Amino acid sequence: MPREPTKLEKLTMKLRRWPLTRKIGTPDLARLVHEEALKELQRRKEFFEKWKNNFKTTTDENSIYIQIIGDNKDVIGAINAKHISGTTWSTEFLHVGEYSSERDIFRNLGFGKILFEKLILELKQTKCKKLIFRARYKMVDIYEKLGAKKEKTINIPGFGIKMYFDLTTLKV
Repeated sequence: MPREPTKLEKLTMKLRRWPLTRKIGTPDLARLVHEEALKELQRRKEFFEKWKNNFKTTTDENSIYIQIIGDNKDVIGAINAKHISGTTWSTEFLHVGEYSSERDIFRNLGFGKILFEKLILELKQTKCKKLIFRARYKMVDIYEKLGAKKEKTINIPGFGIKMYFDLTTLKV
């Protein structure tokens, strides 16, 4: 079965068939904008490939903190989890690009997914069975694609949707 194209690949395919002349006017200008957009996509893809495995993990018996480190020891993204009770952990934050003035270059490349996958692998080593978190409404579909489920509780508007990963059945 063929793999699902990444967001970057989908955007590249979309740009290749985008009728820029309707938006911009002249075919030459449209071609120039199109070429620049493809160069930017390629630059972002190379950036992602360069840094996607550069993790720094800090752990103790009750917490895990994972960062992806870029040039000059800049933090590209970070995630953490704290032990709640028994075999349940909770993630308090996932940030991608929050620590940079150029935060948009880090977004929509897959760093968040990689951070969650790395966290789940670390938690499985601690015998964790459940990771709970609150998701922003616009992120729920993405987390569900990763295997998260919605909690069957009342969700309070403004606080996101309470979700969880069942680590006993989750494949990473």
